Amino acid sequence: MPNSESISFDNTELAYKHLSRKELNHTTKLYKLLNQRSLVSLGTAMTEIAMKIHLPITPFVKPIIFDHFCGGETLAETKKLVNKLATYDMGVMLNYGVEAIKSEKGFDQTLAINTEAVEYAAENPTVQVV
Repeated sequence: MPNSESISFDNTELAYKHLSRKELNHTTKLYKLLNQRSLVSLGTAMTEIAMKIHLPITPFVKPIIFDHFCGGETLAETKKLVNKLATYDMGVMLNYGVEAIKSEKGFDQTLAINTEAVEYAAENPTVQVV
């Protein structure tokens, strides 16, 4: 793993070398779309409306947005990407995000998932937990 002094966020060749040509084309198109504020505002508003009326949005959001910015919905899914990136000498930072937990059960589940991630990171030098 490179040390923090040698990391450059300008090195897009390094950042995207794990992507196939098809994945790289998808990424380029996605970034071009996300750079259009009016389109992002429209998409955000439509997503909020769809969620309020309980329309299924996962089939649309997951392959377009989620899969690009997230490693997976579970640690098991994320481990696949961690292993792939490790073959390119790339490390990862795990961050479990969950929305508005308001119950003891929810807190306990979040604690268990974060504990599992920390234990995984302790065994894997390419992983950090934030």
